[in-house]
Parts: sequence; structure tokens; C-alpha cells
Amino acid sequence: MTKFIYKARDSSGKIVTGVREAVSEKDAASSLAGENLIAVSIEPEKGKRKKSRKKQASLFGSRIKDKDVAVFCRQFSTMIGAGVSVAEALEDLSHSVDNPALGKVLAKSLEDVRGGSSLSKAFSRHGSVFSGMFVSMVAAGEESGKLSTVTADLSVYLEKKIKLKGQLRSASMYPAFVAGFFALIIAGLVFFLVPQFKNLFDSVGAAMPLPTRITIAVSEFMVRNVPFVLIALVLAVVALIAFYKSDKGKLYIDSFLLQLPLFGPIIKKIMLARFFHTLATLLKSGIDVVGALDIASKVTNNSKIEKQVEKMKTGIVKGSSLSDGLRSSVDIFPRLTASMASVGEKSGSLDEMLVKISDYFTDEVDSDVEGFSSLIEPVLIISLGLVVGFFVITMYLPIFQMAGAVAGGM
Repeated sequence: MTKFIYKARDSSGKIVTGVREAVSEKDAASSLAGENLIAVSIEPEKGKRKKSRKKQASLFGSRIKDKDVAVFCRQFSTMIGAGVSVAEALEDLSHSVDNPALGKVLAKSLEDVRGGSSLSKAFSRHGSVFSGMFVSMVAAGEESGKLSTVTADLSVYLEKKIKLKGQLRSASMYPAFVAGFFALIIAGLVFFLVPQFKNLFDSVGAAMPLPTRITIAVSEFMVRNVPFVLIALVLAVVALIAFYKSDKGKLYIDSFLLQLPLFGPIIKKIMLARFFHTLATLLKSGIDVVGALDIASKVTNNSKIEKQVEKMKTGIVKGSSLSDGLRSSVDIFPRLTASMASVGEKSGSLDEMLVKISDYFTDEVDSDVEGFSSLIEPVLIISLGLVVGFFVITMYLPIFQMAGAVAGGM
């Protein structure tokens, strides 16, 4: 039998603590339930779990992931829906969440709530954890009395956001790995293999054809100017970052990303899936269309899309519908989105239709990533083979010429 320290809520809602002997945490919870106590947290008396959580916090810092917030939202929604007060729910979850850093944030938010702040205002003080969209939806839920529903929607939204991030990572990880390997191969050829062949040719006085001379000249330039090349690369990266931080630079690069072969359509569909799901979640929480569009466009983090949405907002303020705005921006939003939005507007189920649009783009991304992965592999392998083959041929041409001369002299 193991001793467990527990915190539970009795039938009157009061928090009670104590120690219970049981075979496992599950048995301890069952024992408490038999006494009409609802377990809030149960852990071994020696504090092994608390110790491991502190160790985890020291190893990984205070980073709070979307997954942690999504789990919190789902648990919070369940508790609020069951009639538990906001303060009690925050108190329970601040002790039971798996991420210690999130527990501290919830404890601080609890202090603010008990001090008279609204939940949304308390969350707004932790912008690195709860985004502006998150806070706006919580505020809308408080005003409408649908806080349980809104936090449940936020949980679904964050889970979808995690999935879309995973899709983007899957689309870029393999090409990035192959490109890095490609760069290492080129560096090995330029800095090590080619100089050795040059020394060999110089030692025998072999005449070198033009392709070989060009390859050796490039290699010598790189070897002699490695520090300058590295400095030039660093300056180029710094200049690119500075350019991207400017309004014109960000618009140019964001537009360029959407037009990239192979990658562009995938990036665009991921952003559209994120945009429409965010928009649906905001509208469902009671936020007006213009405000929802403003927040949803920023979630894409793409200036090209944000610029188009600004035009849509202007049209809606003047009396146009969302479907009209989508229809006038076909270079970003496919015609299908306008048609589906129009159906949602006419049937009074716009938020549900927007979720379906988001699901459509998510499924498209799954299909595109699978096709892209199967296509990019042979392309990169062939490219690598061509580059390595070029270097091998240019280095062996003088040897072939010398062998031919020797054979002719015999």
C-alpha cells in the first residue's frame, strides 16, 4: 500500500485535504468517491510527482505550449458547465495542471479574480500565454453567459492550431534535412576533395580542361575567403530580417511565399484553414464580424491576407456580406469559400459553414503534404546526384586525358 496526499471537494463544494492509503491513484480516487468526495489532485506522499514536475520546469524553463492551454480550457469548461465558480475552478486547476508554469499563471489569475478583476482581464495580464484572441473570446463568453461553451470552443480551436502547425512542420522538415545534407556534401567537395585533386594535378603537371579549371577556381576562392563568405552570409540574413520587419518587406516576402512552387499552395491552405477556423470560433462566441475578421487575419501572420481582409472589413462596414468580400478576393480566397459562406449566411449557420471550410482546407493539406513528400524525395536525390556527378566528372577529366595520351603514345 502507498500513501497518497489528496485534495478533494465534498458535497457542499468545500475543499478538503488529507492522506489516504491505496494501491494506486485510481484506487485512492475510488475510495474518496465512496465517501462522496470528488478528487481534485492525488499524488504520492513522498512528493515524487511534484519533484519530477519541478525538475521538468528547471529543464524546460517556463514554456507553456498550446497543448497545455487546450487541456486547461477543456477541464475549465467542464467544471464551469458543472456549476463550479470561476475562482474555484482556477484554484483546483492551478494545482492539478501538468505544467507547473501554467499552474503559476492560473494562481496569479486567481488572485486577480478574487481581487475583483474579470477573468478576461486577469488573463490579459499574461499575454505570452493567452493571446489577444483568447482574451477577446473569454470576454465575450463572460458577457453572454456562455463561458463554458466558449472555453470548450477554445480548446477545439487550439487543438486544430496544433494540428496545422504539425502539418506545416511535416511539409518542411524532410526538405530542410535533405537541403542541409546537400550543403554538407557540397562543402566537403569544395573544401576537401577538389583541393586534393588540384595538388595531384599540379604534382604531375597535367593539363586541365576548362570545366576542371572553373571548378578548381571556385574551390580556391571559397577556401581563401571563408571568413568573408561567412560574414557576407550573416549580413545577408540580417538584411533579410530587417527587410522583413518593414511593412513593404513583409508584404513582399509574404506574397512571395504564397507563390512558391510546391510549397506556396500548402502554406496558403494552412493559413486559410487557420483563418476560417479562427473566424468561426470568434463568431460562435458572439464577437461581431468586423472584429472577428480583424483578429482572424492576424492569426495568419501573412500581410497579403491581412491586406485583403482589410478590404473585406471596409466592404462589410458599408453593408456588404462576408460572402461578397470573399468573392471579391479570389486571388486569396477560392470561389468555393464564397459559395459556402453564402449558404451559411442564408441558412443562419455561418459559423458551422466556416468550420466546414476550415476542415476542407485541412484535408487538402493532408493530401498535399503526402503528395509533396513523395515528389520531393526523388527530385532532391536526382539533384544531389547531378551535382556530385558534375564534380566527379570535372575532377576525372584530366585523368582521362592523361590515360588517353599514354595509350596513344604506346
